[in-house]
Amino acid sequence: MSRVKTLLIATILVVGILFPTTPILASPGATVSITDAALSTGASGSVVLSISATEPVSCIDIDITYDSAVVEVTSVSGSDFDGLESNIQDNHTHLVAWVASPTGLTGTIKVADITLTRLAGESELALDIITLKGDANNPIPFTVINGSVAAPTEPTPTPPTGGAPAPPAPPPGTTDVRGIVTTVGRFTRSVTATSEDGLCTLTIPSGTVGLTEELEPIDEITVVVMDEPPAPPEDAHVVGLAYDFGPDGATFDPPITLTFSYDPDALPEGVAEEDLVLAYYDEATGKWVELECVVDTENNTITASVPHFTTFAVIGRVPAPPEEEEVPTVVPPVGEEEEEPEVVIPPAPAAFSVSYLSVSPRLEVEPGETVAITVLVANTGGESGSYTVVLKIDGVKEAEETVTVAAGESQDVSFSLTRDEPGTYSVAVDGLSGSFTVVAPPEGEEEEEEVPTEPEPGFNWPLYGGIIGVAVIVAGLLIYVFVFRRREY
Repeated sequence: MSRVKTLLIATILVVGILFPTTPILASPGATVSITDAALSTGASGSVVLSISATEPVSCIDIDITYDSAVVEVTSVSGSDFDGLESNIQDNHTHLVAWVASPTGLTGTIKVADITLTRLAGESELALDIITLKGDANNPIPFTVINGSVAAPTEPTPTPPTGGAPAPPAPPPGTTDVRGIVTTVGRFTRSVTATSEDGLCTLTIPSGTVGLTEELEPIDEITVVVMDEPPAPPEDAHVVGLAYDFGPDGATFDPPITLTFSYDPDALPEGVAEEDLVLAYYDEATGKWVELECVVDTENNTITASVPHFTTFAVIGRVPAPPEEEEVPTVVPPVGEEEEEPEVVIPPAPAAFSVSYLSVSPRLEVEPGETVAITVLVANTGGESGSYTVVLKIDGVKEAEETVTVAAGESQDVSFSLTRDEPGTYSVAVDGLSGSFTVVAPPEGEEEEEEVPTEPEPGFNWPLYGGIIGVAVIVAGLLIYVFVFRRREY
């Protein structure tokens, strides 16, 4: 009996070694994630869609879904990829991003900054990846981290123990982030910091790393109105107030979202809402540096991504007045009455703009299938003129066409091309960008080569006619020999 037990235990050990029950999981090649947004009702902010990849990524096709009663996406911009296309719908946003070079991107890759408005309630930002490919058009395995949009949560104060007095509340414009930031500076949840007047909001998504100038974790965030802000640039105004963000010199990775509110009725004369920009003051150069931003004229907000703390303000530039053409003075001859010279204002020269890039089919075509690319050229000047439209495919000039457009008119310019090699091709026309993808035919569907059939030979009348003639002559000779010659004998 003891031998049977020993044999059984040995068998179990061998099976456990050869066939372990714990599966060995292969780590994915990329992680696709989107940050959270904590916004008040009606407030605007942005989230970051990014890829963390250990192997080169050449393109991504992704769909972001959300509750249209909670989220309204207003714009998509700021990609690390060479090309980015977006299609914003009521309850989802579709994005396609790609690189134009043969080598893809690795590390932390920003697909896009997505600016949105929280209407009410909460909603998940769900990611649906349609395609994620590498340099060799190979699919890359991935995991997904979804985000969310919700109202900002206030930290619950800890009640005092042992009769000790409660700690004093932070001064207005100060946000205490102790307990939210780890020892390496990573924010464990989203944080929203607001100025005392409520006109300036800072949104820090969960997972952001924030460090002081001394590379220490941030304890608190301050947004203070400056009593004596730096002078604005020439021919420009500081719209509203300037704010000093602290701790001074703090940095953030990835960049965080800064939103200013403005009063359209308080804009200086000559300043348009569409021309407003967010800018920070560079103390080293003594100049204001403008940021790439989004102006929401409906909600009267302006939003930008910032990687560090310093002084920020909204800048509005006044357009320079048009130069007046000097009219020469005409001196009349002596004795003649001086006439008022006629002022002739020449028409403005031709000025062109290119818009409405259309790529058809837009996404996928078969090898050799024709792709139609169309743009609209408009002449906004006062005279007729000619303009040359240049089409580039993957950064290389493909074709060009020169058109003559009358003043105040517009004209479509179209190109046609084909590609046989599968892959994604970027399209660029005068600053406008798009793309199309040539898909390889499914395996096993190779075209059958037609084997030419050899035609059946026709009836050769001359040959067979000659043979029949010879046979008739021979038959006649034989009859002559056997019939007529026998009579002679």
